[in-house]
Amino acid sequence: FRFSPLFAENREQIRRAEQLSDAYHLTFGDDELMVAYLLEIRDAHARTVDLAGSAALLETA
Repeated sequence: FRFSPLFAENREQIRRAEQLSDAYHLTFGDDELMVAYLLEIRDAHARTVDLAGSAALLETA
């Protein structure tokens, strides 16, 4: 999705996040685009971890 004015105002924070993670954005001509994805990670005990880093145990059968 395209950079909004909010992203443009926080360009330095975005740059730091890109340096410390696998986050990135692309530039096509004059358009800057953000790349986003969401992962759901489960282990063998059906525990999920959200992106905020907290774990929620799900009832297992």
